[in-house]
Amino acid sequence: MTKFRKLNRPTGHRMSMLRTMVSQLVKHERIETTVAKAKEIRREADKMVQLGKDGSLCAVRRAAAFVRGDDVMHKLFTELAYRYK
Repeated sequence: MTKFRKLNRPTGHRMSMLRTMVSQLVKHERIETTVAKAKEIRREADKMVQLGKDGSLCAVRRAAAFVRGDDVMHKLFTELAYRYK
């Protein structure tokens, strides 16, 4: 099992915060946060970029289950997938 930071939050709040922050990172391509949160967000954002690069239907559904917003999904699977391929 991999280690992760709990960030002094209950599980539901922590996951909601990470989902929102990753979505905002993809949308604006830059956010301002603490170092500990940034390290956790980086892990999840890397996973989302990998799914965007894959581009399969399964990857789209897995990313849609995590990120919030149709504009974020579109950017993830078009602009960012092309940029990091």
